[in-house]
Amino acid sequence: TTRWIDDTRALLFTLGYFYFYDYTASSRTLALDTSATLTLPDRATKTYSGYANKNHKVLYAVDTASGSVTDTLQVYTDSGSGYTLDSTDLTDDIASFNGFRVGHRQISVSNNGKVMVIGDPTYNLVGDFPTGTAPGRFYIFERSSLSDNFDFANPDATFTGTGDQRLGYNVIISGDGNVVVAATWDTANYENELFQKSSGTWSKITDTSLD
Repeated sequence: TTRWIDDTRALLFTLGYFYFYDYTASSRTLALDTSATLTLPDRATKTYSGYANKNHKVLYAVDTASGSVTDTLQVYTDSGSGYTLDSTDLTDDIASFNGFRVGHRQISVSNNGKVMVIGDPTYNLVGDFPTGTAPGRFYIFERSSLSDNFDFANPDATFTGTGDQRLGYNVIISGDGNVVVAATWDTANYENELFQKSSGTWSKITDTSLD
């Protein structure tokens, strides 16, 4: 994963490391900022994929190794004085992922870094993935400031699909953290479902068939 943070700064994730590079336009060169490198604590035993929210206030990595029933989530937040590891394990406190590999499609973070959405499309799976059936579900986690940790044991909102929708296969949150679009993976009726926070409460607004 490689992303530009701004015109003079780039972010690279590889092999369990977040690297930061400074770009000099006059010479068109990148220089590694060795003081800023982030090393995932268990990179030697995990297979991580790394991502960032739009303004790079939140960096996150998920263990996508085959055979990992419960994926590990590492969350780094920059609250103004550099990145710190503020949450570690995404455990069965919220879901058993039944062998499904959580990736960038199943996690989204608002621009301000205070709202995270995590999809669990194999929630309540009957049979084996991917041939079994599952209604799916997704979770919304909020924190009042970047200095707080996300409380993965206590979602602020949870929405569950029906039948074999596999809700949460793809999730994305708006920049202001008030709207979520969650896609289903029902081969008979693909849908995008829209959810909105109003007066402090999350609720489903509508869905759109993608047949």
